[in-house]
Amino acid sequence: MGKQVGCLLLTMVILLVGCASGQNSQMQSDVIQESDTKEKMVEEVYAVEQPMLSGEITFELPMSIVRAMVDRNGYVPDREKYVLFIGDHISGEFRVVREGDWKVVYTGIVQSSETQGDSRYVNIGIGDFSDVTEPGSYYIEQGQVGRSYSFTISENVYEPIFQGLIENMLTELPATEEVTAADICDVSFGMHSMMLALQCHGGLFEKDNNLVTKLLELAEWLMSFQDKKNGSMFGDYEATAAFCGVLTQSAATFGKYDADVAKDFTAAAKNAWRWMEKNVDMAREYPSAQFYASAQLYKTNGSLEYKKTIEQYLETRKKRITEDRFAFYGSVIYLNTIKGTNRDLCTKIMQELVDETEEISRKTKENPYLIYSNDIEKNLQKVLLICFVDYITPSNEYAVIIENTLHYLLGRNETGGRYLNEAGGWIASDITSGKTMEWDGILLFCLSDLLNTAADDVK
Repeated sequence: MGKQVGCLLLTMVILLVGCASGQNSQMQSDVIQESDTKEKMVEEVYAVEQPMLSGEITFELPMSIVRAMVDRNGYVPDREKYVLFIGDHISGEFRVVREGDWKVVYTGIVQSSETQGDSRYVNIGIGDFSDVTEPGSYYIEQGQVGRSYSFTISENVYEPIFQGLIENMLTELPATEEVTAADICDVSFGMHSMMLALQCHGGLFEKDNNLVTKLLELAEWLMSFQDKKNGSMFGDYEATAAFCGVLTQSAATFGKYDADVAKDFTAAAKNAWRWMEKNVDMAREYPSAQFYASAQLYKTNGSLEYKKTIEQYLETRKKRITEDRFAFYGSVIYLNTIKGTNRDLCTKIMQELVDETEEISRKTKENPYLIYSNDIEKNLQKVLLICFVDYITPSNEYAVIIENTLHYLLGRNETGGRYLNEAGGWIASDITSGKTMEWDGILLFCLSDLLNTAADDVK
């Protein structure tokens, strides 16, 4: 997919968004000092119940916790780098220490930020150490909170996660006997996000076609759940619409290289659509799902039947586009349809997405964790929009928002724990219990955007 979109005013409208410059980093110290502490943690007191032979007693046990939160995976040398100091009224200096020789390579001042996210602290301190660019292993120390986990500075901090997301893709699928209609939607939208990554940043996948292979396998996996008699997915309208849409997209994306793939995927999508046509009452109940499937089909064959459904939905919808997954993915498809789109509707859609982008940017500046929301799923949905907008009009501001999401998942959060490991796998926790393949698809889009931006910077 090229960077041309079907709506003539698309680029003009999105240029309304201002691109803010990055924050100024602190000046680096000219004097290299030796760290006065090799490792220091802050102690908190927790009540621990310990069963005894004669009953239970409660006693207090000091436990060391980390209060200087960094991306435990690491940072790219020439990108912004922040550390968060968790606690109230943190102030004074912080130091960046090089591991191995315990030399202080940078000294900065803690800036205070009012808490807007899910935090029990009134204030969270922020330290900017963007001036530290030399590759290596480091940690942060600060007098009131102690030291951080170790982290690296390297050009290649994201590649292992990027490759791991692709390699582990099929292991994220639910067991066959446990698959539900909701799973069909999640996998379909995950595939859609991955195909957006492939279409927008295809150069990253030229040397390795593993993503294409995995996507073809996912399409086959989805087809195995289609009712062979009526074409539906578990008799569920939304699941059938998601399946119809993503199989149509898959046929268009991969079918030009393999006629059999095009034939099989198109036939499955048509069978799903025929079932949807027969269920008029369900279509009225789930208009955005009908819109999504129609947008995919219209982009492929331009039938007036689909065009009428699309325009009727866009003119009468009551929800914002970003409040409904079907509406958002369908709108992205419609905006990228080359012929037959309604210019006024395209302009209206794009203006709404621009306004939403500005709102996301504003909220990330208010949140001390530098993300839209501490709710991972909600944040990823917003970052998906940012990735799409950043592809059309690349901006450092958008890249920073995307990158801060990775930093949050990799340790720069209230707990200091990683939600994603260095190989692109989700770490089991209450926070990640609701993860779906759509999360993986959005993250792959995020990482492909960052890696493509890095490649452009090198050029």
